[in-house]
Amino acid sequence: MFSVVDYGAVAGDSVDDQSAIQSAIDHASAIGGGVVFLPPGLYEIHATVNLASNVSLHGAERGESTIVATGDFHAIQFQGTAESPLVNTELRHLTLVGPNHPLVNFATLAAFTEFVDGCVVDGNRFLDANYDAIFLLSDCKNIQITNNIVDGFGDDGINPGGNSTPAVEGTNNVLVAYNVIRNGAHDGIHLSSNSFAITVRDNEVDNCDHGIGLFDADNSEVKGNLLTNNYRGIGTVSGSNFGMKIHGNTIRGSEHTAIWFTGFCSTIANNTGETWFFDLWGRSRQYGNAMDGGIVGNVQGDANCDIAIDFADILAIIGAWGPCPGPTIECYEDLDGSGSVGFGDLLLVISGWWYG
Repeated sequence: MFSVVDYGAVAGDSVDDQSAIQSAIDHASAIGGGVVFLPPGLYEIHATVNLASNVSLHGAERGESTIVATGDFHAIQFQGTAESPLVNTELRHLTLVGPNHPLVNFATLAAFTEFVDGCVVDGNRFLDANYDAIFLLSDCKNIQITNNIVDGFGDDGINPGGNSTPAVEGTNNVLVAYNVIRNGAHDGIHLSSNSFAITVRDNEVDNCDHGIGLFDADNSEVKGNLLTNNYRGIGTVSGSNFGMKIHGNTIRGSEHTAIWFTGFCSTIANNTGETWFFDLWGRSRQYGNAMDGGIVGNVQGDANCDIAIDFADILAIIGAWGPCPGPTIECYEDLDGSGSVGFGDLLLVISGWWYG
């Protein structure tokens, strides 16, 4: 273990500790890795701390070891290269505090900028980020973001979204779970362009624009989250989300809608909410949702997931006729969520074809 105190960091002295923390990380990296430790106290940084492969940055406990970023820069940066990705790095048990003033350089408290594989952010507190608290940009995969508290941010709380440029690989295989996120200007959790295989589960999000915002997110899962007092519980910011599974979420106190979904070939099931559910485009299936305001705008029947409702969907229903071989959420031909494919699903295809 490498204590930052041994490299010159002094807690509570209002002097820049970035070079001491960075020196400890660089030394650990040079000898093959290890844990860099921040003893209890408050440490100021005036520039970005860059993590290294096989090196983890740990505090004593969340709330005891605090890093304060004093300006417009990423506080902690995860960044590799195409030739040498950043791997096997952890950020644990720290409190990171941002400057909480108007955006200049889109400063983020924990920034995964590119080429990161197999890293963990767990058990931290993120306060007063002037942009996103945690942001993943491009070529980031196999990331775990769990058990964090995010309170106060100028844009998104956790953005495992990816890059909107199609030529750049986005984020994939990211777990966002058991986080508490509140008091944000935009989305508590934001899944954006060119991201896929993101699991967002068992988080609590309160007092944001969208509790969970979706922007061209593909083949990802949103389940078991508690979303309270947001403008929308789950909302499509823009774009066409594909192959999404949104199920088992509890949504309360939404100012506008519990779920506002735009997308195709997706499943919205067994969610509860106090306000309207609105499926804007349809071409997705919904069942078992309990919305006090009702369900409107839904047209479903795309049983073969080709973004069209036609005779091919009838053939898909006939081909899958009978009990679902696995969970209903995985059995796309089971449009009505009954656990088997039959006449009810055939009727949904025919009505969706007629009205779609």
